[in-house]
Amino acid sequence: MLPTLGLPSAPLAEAAAAAAAAGAAAARARRNEIPVALACAQPEAHVSAALQRADLHQHLDVVVSAEDTGAPELEWTLSHAAQRLGRPPLRCVVFCDSNVAVEAAHELGMKSVAVAGDRPLWQFAGADLVVRSLAQVTLLSLKRLFGAEELVATTRAVGDDGGEEDELDEEEGLGYGAGARRREGGRAVWWGADREQR
Repeated sequence: MLPTLGLPSAPLAEAAAAAAAAGAAAARARRNEIPVALACAQPEAHVSAALQRADLHQHLDVVVSAEDTGAPELEWTLSHAAQRLGRPPLRCVVFCDSNVAVEAAHELGMKSVAVAGDRPLWQFAGADLVVRSLAQVTLLSLKRLFGAEELVATTRAVGDDGGEEDELDEEEGLGYGAGARRREGGRAVWWGADREQR
């Protein structure tokens, strides 16, 4: 699900760049047979106008606005979009630019990708993934959001001396800056120049 783009509060150049990145991200998702919805708690007229300005209609499978849910809460809007996509909330990713949307996604059991833009990445510490723009999101990074669930069930690696062994993997392009991943007791620990997440 994509964040609302091209709202009057965003500068025109910023809105155009965000719309282009959203269109490219949605097109990549569609090529990989991943359904895409735009869920927004704004009135339908406002959402339709923004979609027309951004020319995003052809990339979306579902558009949900305030009139579709009858409730102003974002949780209802996201839930309705997942239902119309035919996907359980646990298998949905919400792309957003606010902590309110991150919290709404998590309340429903959805994953969240915060698009920070020029804001500091640490402001979105609650998101599952933080990127500067949608152009940074890859299919692999989305798969890793759900792959982290599988790490919880893994057993600890045992070294030659019988003790625990930490495994290090280089990570790039995940929006946390250059960093690495270490498995500790079945958990993935990410760290980098911008933040640490456990």
